[in-house]
Amino acid sequence: MPNNILSRLKQSYNNQIAHNHVVDLNLEELNKLLPQVEDHHQLLFRLKYWQGEQNLQYQNLIFFSYFCLALLSLIPVFTIHFTFFILTLLLLGLGIPHIKFSNPNSELIHAMQDFYLQNKYNLRKHQVDQTNPVFPIESFPLFELGDQQNTVRNKMYGQWCIEDQTFPFMIFNYHYLKTTTKLNDKGTLERKAYSFDLFGIMIKNFPARGVSISTNQKKNCRLGIKWSSGDIHFDQRYQLSGFSEIWLAKFFKPSNLLHLETALKAYQGDFYIDPQTSTLCWLFEENIFHCENKQLYPSTVTEFAEQLELIQMPNLEKLTNTMQKLITELQ
Repeated sequence: MPNNILSRLKQSYNNQIAHNHVVDLNLEELNKLLPQVEDHHQLLFRLKYWQGEQNLQYQNLIFFSYFCLALLSLIPVFTIHFTFFILTLLLLGLGIPHIKFSNPNSELIHAMQDFYLQNKYNLRKHQVDQTNPVFPIESFPLFELGDQQNTVRNKMYGQWCIEDQTFPFMIFNYHYLKTTTKLNDKGTLERKAYSFDLFGIMIKNFPARGVSISTNQKKNCRLGIKWSSGDIHFDQRYQLSGFSEIWLAKFFKPSNLLHLETALKAYQGDFYIDPQTSTLCWLFEENIFHCENKQLYPSTVTEFAEQLELIQMPNLEKLTNTMQKLITELQ
């Protein structure tokens, strides 16, 4: 009987060593994979048809066995003599070197998920058009909400081709700190800074110039000419202004209003087209970076491939469809 138990323990020990060795090899191969693939389709293909065993998560049976024995060894510490605590420490010392964190690959998995999403949605961390790389953030009056901090971060770049014309764009997160002064319970004024996050998109070559549709920043977004769309309900919801009556009349013609209202209902915020550059800046509360079905704990390579196929950015997809339809109608 003791020999049988020892034989099983030895077999479990050998199985775990073999299993964890496979995990090490797979992680090493995954590290080499990203530079070898050109897009997310190739990445999925390589993962789905992985050569060899699939394991991606370590086993810790050896450590847990020593840990349980160490706990049991505490019984004689309290019932017989405290010197048995030396045995407890010895067992823990033997078990700790065998610890394998169950998810050491989170950074690698995260990098591969980012690669997949960036290629799926044609996004890059660097601007696509390097000959004209600057989105003129400083020329927009939308980024002055904070009195302590105004930061445009998490910038991602891409471009659309609509009816043979290219529209470079940038999506971003606008983070700002704003201080308010209130009376506290003691009746004294207290200043406190609050953190806020908005999201948005900038699009170059937008088919309009010098138009503002504001729901929030009515003062900052106001251009020289106040305008009426001719639709009472639309005018009640938004403050309209521009710098040219010709552009305003063309932009707010009845055939465009329905498409504009559909877009503005989906992403409520401030819609501002720079008079000089025809660059649109649209700022809203909807988190376009939100990912669904994003997990960091696949147990096998095949499971990882299946998880990648399920990842999506629904808010960004909706924004893309909305903007492409709107640009098509305005051209």
